[in-house]
Amino acid sequence: MEEKTGKRGEVTYSPKENKYEGTLADVSAGGCMIKTNLPIKRDQKLWVKITLPERGEFEAYGLIVSAQKNNETNIFSLHISFIEIEDKDRNEIFAFVYNY
Repeated sequence: MEEKTGKRGEVTYSPKENKYEGTLADVSAGGCMIKTNLPIKRDQKLWVKITLPERGEFEAYGLIVSAQKNNETNIFSLHISFIEIEDKDRNEIFAFVYNY
């Protein structure tokens, strides 16, 4: 994740080329939970790409607010709060979650 601050203090975000796989376990308009085998810790920022059935693909910039490891499976649950997401994408996620 690349974060740049402009001359007027505006912050822009862009994804880096590194890509990692995870499984979407939960989603809301405010964030999501992803399960992965990568040992990622909290307080890291990342770019997420989410595909929802019949709704399409969405991208958001997020902050890992919690990371928990299941010692039996060595799988990490990453709880991500969206920092930047387009309004239309947030609305589509609302529609998916509340089935409207």
